Amino acid sequence: MSDYTIPANEAELDMPVARHYHSTAILLPDGRVLLGGGRVSNGGDVEDDTERRFSIYKPQYLLEGGRPVITDAPDEISYEDTFEITLDGIYQIDSICLMKPGAVTHGNNMDQRYIELNFTQGGSLNEYVVETPDAYKAPPGYYMLFVLKDKTLSTSGDWKIPSVAKFVKLNLPS
Repeated sequence: MSDYTIPANEAELDMPVARHYHSTAILLPDGRVLLGGGRVSNGGDVEDDTERRFSIYKPQYLLEGGRPVITDAPDEISYEDTFEITLDGIYQIDSICLMKPGAVTHGNNMDQRYIELNFTQGGSLNEYVVETPDAYKAPPGYYMLFVLKDKTLSTSGDWKIPSVAKFVKLNLPS
């Protein structure tokens, strides 16, 4: 397993392992990206041309400053409702979103979705009331809930800084 980061002064970095057909990349709850699989043809021996090593990529946004921490959020939420989240401190929050965990094959994520949620300040400065999406934007199931600090608070001023995700289950209304 490789772990690598693109240095701030470089636009890109060669990956430690070539990724081709049947490769995968998936967002992890901590904001890193898991890279795996791939195939390089070696003349037809399918068993020998499958890449079995994984790499973890740490994007620049994880190196841009302190991250908000979700200290309290529900395990389950329902459509067209609200829920509350609490953070470990007071932050200038840019957005709160749901990210569908991926289902990746052949280099395609079959269910990748980013759903930005409306939110307002709660009773305390570190609490937020969040509106859930409707069923047209988000099918029922599990999602990663992220809170993102405003990019003006990042070291470079270029990146929103995400929390570590909390998994939540989006249910149909009872």
